[in-house]
Amino acid sequence: MRCLVMFLVGTSSCMASGCGGSGLKLQQVSGKATFAGKPIAYGTIDFVPDTARDTKGPAGAAEIINGEFDTRKQNGRGVIAGPHIVRITGYAEKPVGSADETVASTSKPPLFIGYTVNVDGFLAQQDFDVPESARGFDIFKQAIKKPAANDP
Repeated sequence: MRCLVMFLVGTSSCMASGCGGSGLKLQQVSGKATFAGKPIAYGTIDFVPDTARDTKGPAGAAEIINGEFDTRKQNGRGVIAGPHIVRITGYAEKPVGSADETVASTSKPPLFIGYTVNVDGFLAQQDFDVPESARGFDIFKQAIKKPAANDP
């Protein structure tokens, strides 16, 4: 019993201190992000592991500022090796935030939300061009139900 207690104390101490690490090697990715050939003023880019193709692990991310992104910069997260689904959201300008949730936003709506690209792997420098046809992509996507003739 004493051995079991010592094992549990040692294991929990090791886990609490982060011993062992995640063992994942993250790649850093940077590049240009354009919309219809022009730099995206502000946006986000998410690198989601493609689990359908056996890529497992945490998602990577970066902010797009003036058409450029880098997972090493503030709010960025590196990318694990393997196939990914890349989701890009772009704005004409950085949205204005407010700590008060009751205040209506004066920000313009995004140009597009969640434009998706499948990528087999990453280079250290990776560029993405979102086509003009993606404008409004997923922004106002909703099922509009037409009322039946007898609905009030």
